Amino acid sequence: MLGYAIRRGLQMILVLFFVSLLVFVFIKLAPGDPARLLAGMTATPDTVEIIRHEFGLDRPYYIQFARLLTGLFSGRLKSLTYRAPIRDLIIERARASIELGLVALLLTVIISIPFGVISALMRGRPLDYAISLVALVGISTPVFWLAIILMSVFGVQLGILPISGRGATIGGWSLATVDGVRHLIIPGVALAAIQLALNTRLTRSSMLEILNQDYLRTARAKGLKARIVIVKHAFRNAMLPVLTNVGIQIGGFLGGAVLTETVTAWPGLGRLMFEAISRRDEPLIIGLTLLSAFTAVFGYIVVDLLYALVDPRITYE
Repeated sequence: MLGYAIRRGLQMILVLFFVSLLVFVFIKLAPGDPARLLAGMTATPDTVEIIRHEFGLDRPYYIQFARLLTGLFSGRLKSLTYRAPIRDLIIERARASIELGLVALLLTVIISIPFGVISALMRGRPLDYAISLVALVGISTPVFWLAIILMSVFGVQLGILPISGRGATIGGWSLATVDGVRHLIIPGVALAAIQLALNTRLTRSSMLEILNQDYLRTARAKGLKARIVIVKHAFRNAMLPVLTNVGIQIGGFLGGAVLTETVTAWPGLGRLMFEAISRRDEPLIIGLTLLSAFTAVFGYIVVDLLYALVDPRITYE
């Protein structure tokens, strides 16, 4: 397993390189001039040229790309907008995004898996239809629209939850305070909604497929208790595709957080990405994109390694 993890780690380096190259090309193909945005629309051409030279935007593209990568990994690369190192900006905003992603992931796992199992066991009954309907609505609801509705209902009309910001923190963590937890509820639920609905549907379909297998019929015929058949035999085997989906969602939370954090004014990496794209901050965009890609690929590797723990038949040697 160690050898497999090392090989996947080397592959991850190649993936991150090509992701950074692809993002750099797309940025350069996009219309607009970063130097003009930094200088302002009323700036003179001389001022724009000075800014372009200061940030190396007048150099050949291959030199700009090499400077971006070396500066990013050495910690010297600075944001065009904030004039601060990319590493410091990411560290400053990372705690907020980690908290939001963790809350969304916990809500997804804790709620979706039990409801998916219940829906499968109650197939064709009113409870199954109700869970499937709610899951379908959750899949169809845009993240930003759900966040606005939650803010309007629970923040404005009922006045029981704050509608924006992060609230009080201790040591930089909102989860350490009651006010911080209250601020986490709306963005956390909005971010988790779609993934929660997808996981519920996937758990249901996976359980239904396993419940129809011959070995489960044999287990029932041998007189095993229903609880043992479901928990020990059906549930464990049904969790493999669900585990894959959760691993994919770990990387996807940062992408979904762009909309959620922007709407709810949550000061995390997603909102920072929105600001970087709006101001065409090339170094910051590439830095955040690489972080998002690393999170996604790392999640896939962790899922692959967990497969061997969940299913002893799977080996990587």
